[in-house]
Amino acid sequence: MAYGIWYFVSFYVIILAIFIFCYWRILIAIRRQAKVMAAHGTTAGPSNAAQTVSHQIQTNVIKTMIFVSAFYAISDMPISIYYLLLKGKARQDKTREGKEWHGKSR
Repeated sequence: MAYGIWYFVSFYVIILAIFIFCYWRILIAIRRQAKVMAAHGTTAGPSNAAQTVSHQIQTNVIKTMIFVSAFYAISDMPISIYYLLLKGKARQDKTREGKEWHGKSR
């Protein structure tokens, strides 16, 4: 059972966390760049077009982050849970067989 849990955490939870972390860092970089663009826009005059484009980029990154993370979570969860249950059942069967075998030999 421990191996199944390790597999689930290693190949599902950690990968999902990496997706979220990477997209979060991209979003932070885009927001930082938007602040720089806004600061340059105020010295040269108001630029609503640049702010609109920056907002669209941020929205697209957020949508992509949610879509990719959710798609991975939904598509990989069934096989990960199946593998977790399969390994747990295999462990229980081996343990049960070992007890029966030891019981017969005594």
